[in-house]
Amino acid sequence: MPKKTAKTENQAAENGGKKRRGGVKAGIGALIIGLILALLRLLGYLGLGPDFGLGTGKVSGNSESSVSATQDINDKEAETEAATEPETEEVTEAPAIEYVEVKVSGGTIMYNGEEVSADDVVSAAKSAGEDAIIRITDDDATQNAMEALKTVLDNNSVNYIIVE
Repeated sequence: MPKKTAKTENQAAENGGKKRRGGVKAGIGALIIGLILALLRLLGYLGLGPDFGLGTGKVSGNSESSVSATQDINDKEAETEAATEPETEEVTEAPAIEYVEVKVSGGTIMYNGEEVSADDVVSAAKSAGEDAIIRITDDDATQNAMEALKTVLDNNSVNYIIVE
């Protein structure tokens, strides 16, 4: 049996000789509140108590007028949806973007496995179409080669992206 110290004896004396049991009381209180809420929820589902905003689906008044009001609302929603849906004829697909693959390695520009000049890249882009984009892959290219190619493409208004 553990020895009682002066501190525990004083606490026991202050509490009327009883040990504290506040934790148990709080747990029992929470359990009771939980049971009450569960019971109210059950009663709400059975239609015998508050419904907590769940909606009971009950219709008051003449059921025929309620049905016709619902049909009117559904008809108006259908009209609104029909008015806001775009016609399929107006929707056009964006043209497919064509990329012209160019690789700059060191000081060399490569297109289709062959060494080409910057002017040849411009010609390839124009033959691919207006929307063609030059995709330049930087394979350890020199700064001068990249700058020269970008200058020629900019001067000829050719779109390009650089992939590293």
